[in-house]
Amino acid sequence: MPHLEWQKSTYSSGNPNSDCLEAAQGPEGQLYFRESDAPHVVLTTFPDRWAGLLRLARQS
Repeated sequence: MPHLEWQKSTYSSGNPNSDCLEAAQGPEGQLYFRESDAPHVVLTTFPDRWAGLLRLARQS
């Protein structure tokens, strides 16, 4: 896996030690997501698939 610059969700409590969703973008456009309390478990997807998931979630 490439070196990634992880960003915490803006919905995080603001406490740098709090657990929350972190996201990063890879060099070829891949999106990576992880839970800060389990950083070894990483979900990888692409922007078009992520957008499709968000569209479906909004319809529910």
